[in-house]
Amino acid sequence: MEVRKPAVAGLFYPSDPRKLNEMISRFITEADIHKQEGTVKAVVVPHAGYVYSGSIAGISFAQLLNNKTAPETIWILGPSHFYPFKGASTGPFCIWQTPLGNISVNVPLVMELASNSTLITTIQEPHLEEHSIEVELPFLQHVLAGNFRILPLCLGYTDPQSMGDIIIQFLSPADLIVVSTDLSHYHIYEVARQLDEETIKIALQNDWKNLLKREACGRVPWSILAYIASKLNWTPKLLAYSTSAEASGDYTSVVGYASLAYYS
Repeated sequence: MEVRKPAVAGLFYPSDPRKLNEMISRFITEADIHKQEGTVKAVVVPHAGYVYSGSIAGISFAQLLNNKTAPETIWILGPSHFYPFKGASTGPFCIWQTPLGNISVNVPLVMELASNSTLITTIQEPHLEEHSIEVELPFLQHVLAGNFRILPLCLGYTDPQSMGDIIIQFLSPADLIVVSTDLSHYHIYEVARQLDEETIKIALQNDWKNLLKREACGRVPWSILAYIASKLNWTPKLLAYSTSAEASGDYTSVVGYASLAYYS
């Protein structure tokens, strides 16, 4: 097993640990802690550069402070932006590094998944340049003080129902699922908001089939979560929505960001 070193530190988020901790602390401190509606079983978070979407991501991660117990294993589902493939890859890693330290992978679970399903592989190529999983890790380290292991799943194209059934089979009651996705890309502000409003409406219904048809780079992992939520009776709640325009001032070509929590 190998060590996965940061690919986008200094680009998507600060590479200096002090500056990174200060930035995340500000996001968490400024986040609204929503009324607890049960245990948070999953969150949906954006994965753009922190200056664009960090405040929205922080709202989801801040909800974890309400949970009575820390998760044992965190399943992190993110899309593969650069390497097209079918199925999902955990990668061959035993450790993921960030500027805030090392995170252990639940290696026995990785091996069990890979040996029980042809949909899951340990190839490293989808992970090498990918940011969708990496950018969520410093938030988790900050909020949970590093007391967890991860199960990273970089998703190519796969059937959400088949992948969801596999995850349900191996999901423990104390586990957490993190889905990393942005919403619509590069529309004018008014169009982006309209598209994203419909996507969020579908997501709040756990309508995984129609969610798969929406414009979101992480629609496959999000659809997998929606399928799991429909089977396990988890209730999604929209916590916040924003776009890149709020940070950049450019309303002609924006990216949408949403923060959701799923409650048991």
